[in-house]
Amino acid sequence: MFIAETEAGIVGKWQYNSDLFDAKAIAKLSNHYVTLLQNIVSDPDIRINNLAMITQVEKEQQAQAKVTQKQ
Repeated sequence: MFIAETEAGIVGKWQYNSDLFDAKAIAKLSNHYVTLLQNIVSDPDIRINNLAMITQVEKEQQAQAKVTQKQ
């Protein structure tokens, strides 16, 4: 990831090997990065190991998947 500060603000650009990752995977990674940054800004004193990278919706989806797997 390349990050730069411009007149419009801070912008980022992903560079990745398309043989290893598809655009959907990079979009998901990007969303996780944004979630992480939002959590850092909202609570800058939190320990890094307590920061969330996934959204509440994703947490609920993971919980539902675990319940489904047990059935």
